[in-house]
Amino acid sequence: MKQWVGRLVIASAGIAVAACTSPQTDVDEENVPVSQEGQALSRKKCFSTTILGSLGGEGSSSAKINARGHVVGSANLANQQTHAFLWKHGKMRDLGTLGGVSSNARDVNERDQVVGVSQIENGDVRAFLWEHGRIKDLGTLGGNSVDSSVKINARGQIAGSSTTATGEMHAFLWEHGRMKDLGTLPDGMYSRAAALNDEGQIAGTSGTAGGGTRAVLWEKGGMRVLGTLGGTWSEASAINGRGQVVGWSETPNGDVHAFLWEAGRMKDLGTINGSTQTRAEAINERGQVIGSYQTPSGTRGFLWEKGRMKDLGSFGRETFPLALDNRGQVVGYSTIGNPEYAFLWQSGTLQALSGAFSMAVDINDEGQIAGQGSGESTSVATLWEPQRCR
Repeated sequence: MKQWVGRLVIASAGIAVAACTSPQTDVDEENVPVSQEGQALSRKKCFSTTILGSLGGEGSSSAKINARGHVVGSANLANQQTHAFLWKHGKMRDLGTLGGVSSNARDVNERDQVVGVSQIENGDVRAFLWEHGRIKDLGTLGGNSVDSSVKINARGQIAGSSTTATGEMHAFLWEHGRMKDLGTLPDGMYSRAAALNDEGQIAGTSGTAGGGTRAVLWEKGGMRVLGTLGGTWSEASAINGRGQVVGWSETPNGDVHAFLWEAGRMKDLGTINGSTQTRAEAINERGQVIGSYQTPSGTRGFLWEKGRMKDLGSFGRETFPLALDNRGQVVGYSTIGNPEYAFLWQSGTLQALSGAFSMAVDINDEGQIAGQGSGESTSVATLWEPQRCR
């Protein structure tokens, strides 16, 4: 049985639970995470926990949170359909679909413009923009589907990937009501947009004529090849507002290393604890990078800053970092056997946010964290907010 500690407050659409520092905790007391490294797992911060609810069904999941604390994701209806939602001011709003039975919100900017993917009547998948109470079909590049990784920036520009009339997947930029094909490298078969910053720069990957891949940067109407770490391929995963790009690349001996690209140069971020496989997943405005590396027992997370790669630790076996803010706070989930636990990592301490079967997926610069916690029978979208400890 889950033990929620603190004062229970019923809000208009969510249940807020105020939780404080050790010895109190909202972690399932029957299966408390215990670090293999002996790290302090008691709370170093206090949080209120708000269960965001659903759209009439049993479950929901968060995808992103903006600077105003507004959360987007997807939630079940009573008829078992799944719709995109925007949660703000204690209420979850159904964003609808493009005519099909499902939709999923993937990103939101500070103006509450929401992007995601939705089925249309024939079952094809399209990207959508929701704003001012209306959902809009962004179309395709001539094909019948888009990739689910759709991003929006503060200017309302949207990046993603769509099939073309010939069935190839190409990166796109949508602005001024039009979807533009960003193309591929010469004779390449596909391209994919992975991330978009507020300057309109897009980081991604393009196929090459020889069947390999290259990390690329689209800016000012052109495509820039970022190179490799000496191997035959590279892939980009994220970009910050300064145009720094991270990802991973093959090295000359066939290993895979995380990279940071800046000022025209790709830098090898190295490895940690003897691993030969590292991947950079996200970067903040300070140039701090999070990613993962492989061990004999599974995946672990790292934070790279100022030339050093730090292990994030683990509650048991594996750790998966998913996002970081501009203060270097990292969120994600860590496993003990099968169950996963949402975590916040800060200043060398891994801190459990909730009980088993929970996950933290995004954090804003106010320290508000979006994710999902475990409900009675399924996971439910959840918001953790920093509170003064009592």
